[in-house]
Amino acid sequence: MSKLLHIIYRLIHYSSLDVSICSALLAWPLAQYYCPQYNWVLILAVSVQIIYISDHIFDVILKKTLILSERHRFIKEYLKLFMLVLAFLFLTNIYLCLLFLNTSALLNGLGLCVVVLIYFYNNIKLKIIPKEILTAIIYSMGICLIPFYFNMTNNKFFEILFLMMGISICTFINLICNNLFEWDEDETNSENSFGQKVGILHSERLLKLFYLISFSGYIGSLFFNDFFIKEFSLSLSFISVIHLLIYKYQNLPFLKKYKRSMLEWSFAIPSLIYLL
Repeated sequence: MSKLLHIIYRLIHYSSLDVSICSALLAWPLAQYYCPQYNWVLILAVSVQIIYISDHIFDVILKKTLILSERHRFIKEYLKLFMLVLAFLFLTNIYLCLLFLNTSALLNGLGLCVVVLIYFYNNIKLKIIPKEILTAIIYSMGICLIPFYFNMTNNKFFEILFLMMGISICTFINLICNNLFEWDEDETNSENSFGQKVGILHSERLLKLFYLISFSGYIGSLFFNDFFIKEFSLSLSFISVIHLLIYKYQNLPFLKKYKRSMLEWSFAIPSLIYLL
């Protein structure tokens, strides 16, 4: 039984399925509160899965990585299967977009696709902007894109903008933690990462600063009258607390093995709080 669970864990984590699931769980409260429909959350999850699998495949094939992580070894071992899955997800997402989104929403989505293409071009060729910055922007924009679309002409637009900033900060904290966890590997492979550009000392200092900014987000939410803003901002603060604890105690036996996965699953907290 434990062996089966370990296989399932490897499949979910190494394929970044946990990231796409948690993106949907993070977006779900926003969909429930700000949107008349929430089938776009499925499109979001599939889109995140496409981006992450593509990124892993590029790492394995195009960048000719010198040292492969366990995830990249897993992707390389089943490369053909992942390429077939990627093609299937791409076609599925096109179908879902045509089925659930109107023309205006589709055009907004295509605009975000352009930003994703810029991310890949920058990460593979230019290497000017650290990938963590672009990833945090794309991730938060993807989650808030449809809520923005449904609230362009009312005062909720600024509420969503405030929450998008909080999501960006939490995502950036997550990415910097992962970057620091894989410091030696990224250094050997000359990765286009934030940590490799500013150094490990500045990365840790900035990480502490972003923790404080994230925690202060809840204080900022108190200036809004809407209780949902306070509730969602509090859940983002909880995510930051979990990241802080995992990073601080990362060498504990259990955390040493599952720290990255636990970071990802912490993004499910907003849905749990919303249900309560």
